[in-house]
Amino acid sequence: LILSFFLITARIKKKVELEREEGKTEVIKITDIAEGSVKSITLKNPNGRFVFTKEGDSWQVDPDPPFDIIYTNIDTIERAIRSMTAVRVVEESADSLGPYGLSPSLGTVTADLEDGTQIVLYIGSMTPAKSAYYVQKKGDNHVYTIRSYTAEPFLASLNDFRQMRLTHIDKETLKYLRIVSDRTMEFVLKDKEKDILIALFSSYVMKQPWTNRRGTDTEKFSAFIESIPFTFTVSEFIDEDPEDLSIYGLENPEKEFVLRDAERELHVLLGYAKEGYVFARENSGGPVFTLPSRDLKFMNHK
Repeated sequence: LILSFFLITARIKKKVELEREEGKTEVIKITDIAEGSVKSITLKNPNGRFVFTKEGDSWQVDPDPPFDIIYTNIDTIERAIRSMTAVRVVEESADSLGPYGLSPSLGTVTADLEDGTQIVLYIGSMTPAKSAYYVQKKGDNHVYTIRSYTAEPFLASLNDFRQMRLTHIDKETLKYLRIVSDRTMEFVLKDKEKDILIALFSSYVMKQPWTNRRGTDTEKFSAFIESIPFTFTVSEFIDEDPEDLSIYGLENPEKEFVLRDAERELHVLLGYAKEGYVFARENSGGPVFTLPSRDLKFMNHK
C-alpha cells in the first residue's frame, strides 16, 4: 500500500501547487532546504532502520538489499524532506505529545546536510480523519499535520523501494518470441535472404508448431503483439529463496514465455493460477513472485 503513495505523489503534489497558485491554500513551511543540500537520509520506523547516502546522481542503501531499488522513490523522499509543508498547525507549543503519537514517535527521519547540520522530523500517528499524520521538527515546538501521501513513505519498509518491474523488452526491436502453453509457438525476425519467399510482406516467421518455417499474417501478428504488455509488473514477491518449487507449480512448469529484443531477454516460467494471479519465476532463478492473470492473456492465443 505504501508503494502506491510513491506512484500518486506527483499527481497530488501538482494539484496542491495549482491550488496554492490560485490562493486557495495557505503555505505553512516546515522545511525549506536548497536542492542538493541533502547528503544522507536515515529512516527509522517499525520496519527497521535504513540509510540512504547520496553518491553523485544515485543513492547507496544500507543495509544493502538483495534486490534492485527504485531510486526515484528515494528522490521523492528527499524532495519531501527539503520542502515540507503542513496542512495546519495543531498546537504551537504542546504540553503533551502523547496524544499525537509523538512520544515516542512512530517514525524518525534524519537528513544530514552538506553544511554539517541536521534536520530531524518525528512522524506521529494518523489523524482521526485518516487523511494526515502529526509531525514535529526537532527544535520546533509546533505540532503540525502533513498529508498522508507525504508521511507514509517515511514509514516504508525497504521492500517498498523494490523494483517491481521485470526486464523491459523493446517491442520495436523484438527479435524472438516463444510461448509454451497448450501448444508451443515460436516466432523469429525473418532472415531477409532465407525467408524471402515465405515472408515477402511480413517481418516475422513462425518456426513452431510447424515443421517448416512459415510466414505470418501481418495484421493478425500485429494484433497479437499488441496484446503482450512487454513491461511486466510483479504483484507480490512470494518466496525469496524457494526450497520447494512444486507448491507453486514451478518444479516442472508447463507454461513459459521468452521475449528477446536487440539487447535483452526475458524468460519467465509460469506455475499455478490463484485468484487472479499466477505464480512465476524467471528461468535464471531467483524469487517466486506473482503476475496478474490479465497481463498473461496472450498465453491463450490460438
